[in-house]
Amino acid sequence: MLRRIHDGILQFLLYGESFGPCQDWRVIIALARIGGLRCPNEVLQLRWEDVNWEHNKFYVHSPKTERHDGGEGRWAPLFPELKKELETLFFSSLSEGKEFVINRYRDASQNLRTTFEKIVRRAGLEMFPSPFRNLRMTRSNEIYRKYGAYIESQWMGHSGRVRADHYLMLTDNDFLEASQWTVQTDSAGSKRESSGKKGGKKTADSCFPAFFPAVQGSNALHGIEGAKRSKQ
Repeated sequence: MLRRIHDGILQFLLYGESFGPCQDWRVIIALARIGGLRCPNEVLQLRWEDVNWEHNKFYVHSPKTERHDGGEGRWAPLFPELKKELETLFFSSLSEGKEFVINRYRDASQNLRTTFEKIVRRAGLEMFPSPFRNLRMTRSNEIYRKYGAYIESQWMGHSGRVRADHYLMLTDNDFLEASQWTVQTDSAGSKRESSGKKGGKKTADSCFPAFFPAVQGSNALHGIEGAKRSKQ
């Protein structure tokens, strides 16, 4: 079941005063929710040498897609919130002399989902299904809506078909924007004259409004920023 993990839940999980997780877990949560990494395999594969601080990006090793041509890994951006958590961990004693970013939870016998459930319940929140998948799915939708299909596929490391079948979802904001969207006619088009002279005969398409006006707002459904008026 897909469920959007909104920013309020993220901030509460990361910075709850009475139950705040350790810095390793803050990074794990940030990598999954903000970086969009698959957890645990991509998260635990991340090394400090993969982080390019200067160019604000990091390399993600992807065991799930490495069998595909070019699928062994990808570059992803160091989003501000993610960079903050990584820097805090990097400059702490926990990372001194360490190769991997996450070190406390590398034991195969440790179940990250079980620990994450404890963090969620300590926060007084209801546990949501498929937690790591939903963290990644939420980020996939955000990137898709802001940057479009190509960049989303590059940063998230999956195909457009996988995105459409398993990641995209409607949000309450979609319905809110739709409730504020009004169809506007193309007034210039309705006055267009075929001869270019005053009193000239109007063309057939000038008698009708534009059926595909520009979509208002930046987050149109399916990432379409604007639909072009159809040509008659």
